[in-house]
Amino acid sequence: MTKDRTPFDEAVVISIERLMRFCYLAQILLEQEDPRQSGLPLELTRWGTLLFLTGSFLYSLFEDSDNALNLVRVWSGFPHPFGDELQSIATQLEPLKDNLRHVRNRYGFHGSLSRTREATGLSIFEEPQAQALRAVIGRMLLLAGKMIPWHMAHLGRHELIPAFTAQLFGVGEPAP
Repeated sequence: MTKDRTPFDEAVVISIERLMRFCYLAQILLEQEDPRQSGLPLELTRWGTLLFLTGSFLYSLFEDSDNALNLVRVWSGFPHPFGDELQSIATQLEPLKDNLRHVRNRYGFHGSLSRTREATGLSIFEEPQAQALRAVIGRMLLLAGKMIPWHMAHLGRHELIPAFTAQLFGVGEPAP
């Protein structure tokens, strides 16, 4: 993990590290071929696996429990230009959170011993919820692509920004 040499609270630094992981997962997800062409059920494709993990990470960025990392709460303790957009994404995510929590807990990270219990929440990957989930993942990817370089710049670590952008979008590719 990175050492905190900043005036930022430890939770902010942790949020940036989790945002980076979310960005990498979301970008890899977006680079995958359409899973309907594989002949496999969604949950057995690379795209499906990445969608479960990306959705789980997205949920964890906005989880409401007191001891969880919640970007809106963590980033409310200092001035930055992302407050309105973070709140807008949190609002857009709200109707999906219960299903994402189940996916994260029962399928994405923790697992389950029952197919019935495992299936709870999987409707998020069916339309129209799937379209809403893809939209919020895309919005969060674009916002994180601004938040992370902003944070790096405020640390005086401008040299890290091109390396991060290259990791996320590819060498020589402009950020969207």
